[in-house]
Amino acid sequence: MTVKGIDIAWARPDVDGIKATGAKWVARYFSPDPTKNITKAEVAAYAAAKLGIVTVFEGSAGNATKGRSQGIKDAELAVTNRKTVGLPGDHVIYFAVDLDTTWDKVSAYFDGVTSVINKKLVGIYGGYKIIQAAHAAGYGFLWQTVAWSNGHWSPYADIRQTGGTVLSGGADVDYADTPDFGQYPSPITPAKPVPPATTSTKVPDMLIITVDKTDKATPKGAAWPGDFLVLDTAPRKLLHIKSPEDEAKLTSKGVPGPFTVSYADYQDLLTGK
Repeated sequence: MTVKGIDIAWARPDVDGIKATGAKWVARYFSPDPTKNITKAEVAAYAAAKLGIVTVFEGSAGNATKGRSQGIKDAELAVTNRKTVGLPGDHVIYFAVDLDTTWDKVSAYFDGVTSVINKKLVGIYGGYKIIQAAHAAGYGFLWQTVAWSNGHWSPYADIRQTGGTVLSGGADVDYADTPDFGQYPSPITPAKPVPPATTSTKVPDMLIITVDKTDKATPKGAAWPGDFLVLDTAPRKLLHIKSPEDEAKLTSKGVPGPFTVSYADYQDLLTGK
């Protein structure tokens, strides 16, 4: 299901204004510029309003082409920003490739990023070529912009920035296409429902018994392959199993047996002793 969101840099709309756009989540920034960054108060306000939070690190537009050392520097600052605003250490951070380039120009930068942050928690923002290559490189959170995409949309994108703005141009419109797109709080996978226990008619405590008839002829009325005894009635009552199916049904309900009893004991049971 596609879920609308907006990403906001320097604008500071309130929660009501954000919700009025139809957005269910907000993307905000980490960067070297504190006037652009998400604050601890905003994290609390968004969470209280049940708005998902996505974060993206964006320094200068060409940072991603400046190599491994820049990736390390940006990742360290992003981790500090994340901790400062109270987001958990397992919250995903996207890193922006905010120009038209190719993966070979930015791979060293992301090597630096992932030396600081677990690769599973690193998202990538960029155009079509970057998203396709990032997927091939094993990155799991991908945010594609319409810019530098030439009308192509990657099937691997979790978020699509299709163009268009809201809030008087203060926020870009985005759409999340997967349940888990790196938002906080993370979606909770519902547990598989446990089917209710099958209820059945209570079976009294019973034992299936088989009569040892080696020394006697089969007594009149004996049935297949013996009898079953109800133990929790007073006096004990001997009943007959009428068919193999009857025995199978009792066994399936947990009735133990068959247990062999002597012919003499059988006679005692018949008389209720």
